[in-house]
Amino acid sequence: VPPTGFPTNLLAIAPGPDNSWYLGGTFPPVLGTGASNILRVTRTFAPASSWAPPASPNGTIQHAAALPDGRLFVGGNFTAWGDSSRTGLALILPDGNVGPTGSSLDVTNVTALMSDARGRIYVSGGFTQISGLDVPGLTRFSSSGDLEAFFRPNAADYGSFTSFAPLAPEGVAL
Repeated sequence: VPPTGFPTNLLAIAPGPDNSWYLGGTFPPVLGTGASNILRVTRTFAPASSWAPPASPNGTIQHAAALPDGRLFVGGNFTAWGDSSRTGLALILPDGNVGPTGSSLDVTNVTALMSDARGRIYVSGGFTQISGLDVPGLTRFSSSGDLEAFFRPNAADYGSFTSFAPLAPEGVAL
């Protein structure tokens, strides 16, 4: 049972390291944490003591996708993370700090995020370009967090995705 003060407006959830969970949404700092709209909890719903983001997004987190090494991609309705400019997409490092990916990205209207077994992140939304590249509605980031310019499906034929099917370790949709 979640403790008193547990956030109630949760919009995103992703598995974290050591049986923990990343939670995103619209909520003030809770459970003694200093960040709003983002939280990592243990399986007993206590805040993960090893994860203390020093800053928060200035808007709602709507989507989250975790990487095997503890990094987290989040998407939502925000334009900054603390003092760092981040529009719609941010990479959060294992210690809770915002990562370098996303500083030059302007990714509005993110509708879905998913990681695969290789640690790549798929992003869908109502965007047509990222960093000057035509990526209508769907793109992919490498496991190092770089935009994969060669990944260019014609998602405009399908519109934006609101969710992705989970993938098996060999990359096959379940």
